[in-house]
Amino acid sequence: MWNAECGIWGRSVRRENLGLIKYLAQITRIAQIQLALRALLRFADIYCCRQLKADIDNKLRPKGKLHAKH
Repeated sequence: MWNAECGIWGRSVRRENLGLIKYLAQITRIAQIQLALRALLRFADIYCCRQLKADIDNKLRPKGKLHAKH
């Protein structure tokens, strides 16, 4: 979380670094979404919601690659 100090520091960041910061924020957002999907997948697994599990699994599966069996 950003505190007042980080906010002040954030405004003094050079323009070249802004792209990197935005990129890292995007990766973090994607990771959070995947984490949420995995938690939902676990819930679906526990409660035997087969259709929900299949839908989530399809979202997590990398496009064009076969999913390795666990």
